Amino acid sequence: MGPAVRKFYSIAGRFLCVEAFDDWSARVAEHIFGEFHLGLPSSKQPAQVDQAIKIRSTGHLPVVPSGLSSFEIEGGHCYTDQQTYYLDVDGSMIVVGVRQLDPSFSVPTVEVWLGGDDRAREDQAVSRVTIYAMDAAMRRCGLYQLHGAGVVDPESGGSALIIGASGSGKSTLTLQLAVSGWLYLTDDTLLISEKNGTVEARGLRKKFAAAETSLRSYNLPRLEESLGNFDALEPWKRRFRPNVLFPDQLASKCVPTAIFFSRVKRDMQDTRSHLGRISQMDAMTRLVKTSPWATYDSTVSRDYLGVLALLSRQAKSYELQAGFDIYNQPDVTATLLTKYVSGAI
Repeated sequence: MGPAVRKFYSIAGRFLCVEAFDDWSARVAEHIFGEFHLGLPSSKQPAQVDQAIKIRSTGHLPVVPSGLSSFEIEGGHCYTDQQTYYLDVDGSMIVVGVRQLDPSFSVPTVEVWLGGDDRAREDQAVSRVTIYAMDAAMRRCGLYQLHGAGVVDPESGGSALIIGASGSGKSTLTLQLAVSGWLYLTDDTLLISEKNGTVEARGLRKKFAAAETSLRSYNLPRLEESLGNFDALEPWKRRFRPNVLFPDQLASKCVPTAIFFSRVKRDMQDTRSHLGRISQMDAMTRLVKTSPWATYDSTVSRDYLGVLALLSRQAKSYELQAGFDIYNQPDVTATLLTKYVSGAI
């Protein structure tokens, strides 16, 4: 039986086909993919489709073949023979590495079976499963996800990535820089790719997410208009639309000139922020640590690691220990980072 809905999305010159085989999975796909910076969906098939994602919420989940190696991932486990990957996540199943035999539409495919129990149908579980599938499809298009924020200094044109785990201050720093007039790509999820020997970065997630108390401390106009739901994956954060707060400040892409590996200082007695240069090797190690699929997914790991290595050579890297001076005085962030992003240091 053919899909109930088939849509084509574009990003960075690549085309994704998303097929949903029932009404519920169609609503899931429309909602999740609408959260990201992708070309407007179209029913017209482009000349070249790079990857397909097929989503179902009915029928039996596929059985994982025996004898595969396995490792733990967030929400479940991955089983693989290094060619095909089975992700058993939150009661749903993703199969990566399938090639369809339908001669009318035969492209590399990621298949998703959304489970039917309560756990699998929770918003957090559905988001995680769908994003896993999209991430796998994009990796196979040469677009690699990086857990970080992206900003551009409007004066120098220099741009920076802010890399760190949840709670490391990425969203706060990005928000403060946007308040100071900087352009933004995203506060959390980047796609990096190589073009003519240079690494480009793009923002993927449209909305920002931050603690509501932090948002209200800035007294931003149109804040109420921008606010959305609480984040499914980080429920202590509130989603908001930065384009409402900062019209005309979205940057579609950038060529990073600096990387800041951020962490929040916990010492209440040491309020000042500190920046220190780190080596290219240290930067590469940290980038790989924040991008586990660069080593998990052997079918693309060589190219993925190659782009990370190129990025570590292209941009100067720093460790940013964010103190309370930044959080109490938002303009300190722009003052502190400008000279590093512009190349003055």
